Amino acid sequence: MLATTAILFTAYTGFNVVTNIAGSVRDPDRTVPRAIVISILISAAVYVGVIVAMLASGQSDFGDAGLGKAANALMGSWGGPLVAFAACVSTLSAANGDVLSCNELMIRLAHQGDVPAAAGRMSRRGHPVFSVLLATGIAAVLISLARGGDLIVALSNVTAIYAMLVVNVAAFKVARRGWQGGGVKLPGGITIPALGFVAAAVQLPSLGLKAVLIGAAMTIAGYIMYALRHQTWLAGEVSELGRRIRHLETPLGRALRSKKRTAAP
Repeated sequence: MLATTAILFTAYTGFNVVTNIAGSVRDPDRTVPRAIVISILISAAVYVGVIVAMLASGQSDFGDAGLGKAANALMGSWGGPLVAFAACVSTLSAANGDVLSCNELMIRLAHQGDVPAAAGRMSRRGHPVFSVLLATGIAAVLISLARGGDLIVALSNVTAIYAMLVVNVAAFKVARRGWQGGGVKLPGGITIPALGFVAAAVQLPSLGLKAVLIGAAMTIAGYIMYALRHQTWLAGEVSELGRRIRHLETPLGRALRSKKRTAAP
């Protein structure tokens, strides 16, 4: 039950990625919360629909290919391939969104001084050279360590849970200070952050010791990068990053401009 809960627990982490684009949209205080709520409602409707369809298929044993089995039972022989095609499109779409948002996040963190300025380095054409190479190197190392898909999935869950632990610790500290400043103020003081921390922590043992240790190493590496943020040998053009952010010349900014031009009559 805990292993299944851990998978479901991290399946919803995609909603918080919406905040990565807050600096590139109009009126983020209104737009971002609305986008998160709407995406949750749409996902809930889709998930409920999928569950109803699987129950209506008459199958008693689903397994890893349960959705394909249900699709074959309800839609005929072409149901399984259609589900597989939709899964590939969904995965590629999510990967594309992650690449854009992560590059954007790295550039903005570098501009704010939360990571070394070199981490936001871009080419003359505006491509995020450093973050792409860093992500590629990390992915290559993890794939070589995993030697199978199960560990990769577990690592995704573990790193998401570690991020939740850090966020809940930060929220706990802010709650103790009375939720000073702007932003959302959770009711109940420290109760929700404390419960969130415990709910995230209890998922870790079910994901395997190897994944937990590698996830811890990745989290520590992030803190090392934060500690090196003022090193001169990792310096970069912070003013240039600021100019690119203001003029939406970041990867996400260019993507949004391109979409806006395509939608224009």
